[in-house]
Amino acid sequence: MRESRNTGRNREGRSPPPSWLDAAFVEAALRRSGQPLARVARVDTSYATAVGDHYCSRMYRVEAVVRGQGRPVSLLVKCMPEDKVILAMVREKGEFQTEVSMYKKVLPAVNDLLRAAGLSEPPLAARFFAAATDEVITLEDLVAQGFRMGDRFAGLDFEHAAAVLRALGRFHAATHVLLERDPRLLEHYRSLFQSPSKNFGGLNSALIRSAASVVRAWADEPPGLAARIEAIAESAAEKRKQLTSDAQAAFKVLNHGDLWTNNIMFRRDKGEVECRFVDLQLCFVGSPAIDLITFQMSSLEEAGWRERWPRLVAEYSGALAEAARRLGAAWVPTAEDVQAELRRARAWGLLVATSWVAVILTDAGKQFDFAACRQGGAAALAALSDTYKRRLRLLLPYCDEIGVFEDFPG
Repeated sequence: MRESRNTGRNREGRSPPPSWLDAAFVEAALRRSGQPLARVARVDTSYATAVGDHYCSRMYRVEAVVRGQGRPVSLLVKCMPEDKVILAMVREKGEFQTEVSMYKKVLPAVNDLLRAAGLSEPPLAARFFAAATDEVITLEDLVAQGFRMGDRFAGLDFEHAAAVLRALGRFHAATHVLLERDPRLLEHYRSLFQSPSKNFGGLNSALIRSAASVVRAWADEPPGLAARIEAIAESAAEKRKQLTSDAQAAFKVLNHGDLWTNNIMFRRDKGEVECRFVDLQLCFVGSPAIDLITFQMSSLEEAGWRERWPRLVAEYSGALAEAARRLGAAWVPTAEDVQAELRRARAWGLLVATSWVAVILTDAGKQFDFAACRQGGAAALAALSDTYKRRLRLLLPYCDEIGVFEDFPG
């Protein structure tokens, strides 16, 4: 969909792409990437995401015809969000600065390690074009290379999920080694839950209470389940802080921090599924269990997910250990180490299921109604999609069965 540059909003209520996404912008980006003589003849700009995709940014696809080049150059440009609440949170937490530093500092160090060990292919993320400002991020457009996003409603099948977890194992292994060799490189990457904003914490508590209301409406509610869910709302912020603290982890890695379907791109190359991680705004040092459990609760197809999860963890553990060995890690984490971290951090699954998954599964074409969620009651229930309400029937009994509620006070 091509957007004209005007001052109004389109029928979806979105502002048009900014006028500064022009030939001069693309030429400057190409100069910063080592193409000083590039001259742009034409630029076409469109939205890169749909309403309801739930990114903490505005994203545009910029396709430029460069004189003397046969194929157009396609870039993805991320800008600050328009929503005032989300904008305030993004600026407060420095999320864009985190992502820029990931591309400028951490990923080059990770790639150097992996390349020296023969583990650099396929790449873990998109190519970065040096930023002119920390509030605009320019990347190669993965869609132009044949990558596509998974279906957040259907979830990922075993083949795609396994590709994600093998790539995650390589990333975690490399950052584990970086932390062993020079912890200062990653010392500024702390979870946003270590100092949550009042608005953000209040939103998560409201989401938990809404999930309890959904369960209370079940005719076959397991005894006391809704009350137990509601009871964790007050202690949830402290539990998130505890679980995302690097002091709690038996072994530490740099987490992606927001590992779910829409933050992963896929393509099939020579018969094999490969993936790239996107949206690196929430990376933090801590237990690898946070990425693993977030992915488990948010991104797997429903059919047979319980049975497949142990196999997927084995894929991750194998990739993690193999990469750690080849990278010369002083401590090579074993499958048992991974399982121990998953048990220790199991409460994270309930926190994800009763908050983030509600936003992830918002109906297509709609924005999640945060204001209604904060109101509680009927307004909050109306903000939750039927897909999410059904998904809770899968996730909450599982959390109950593995003893998650035992990890909360009271």
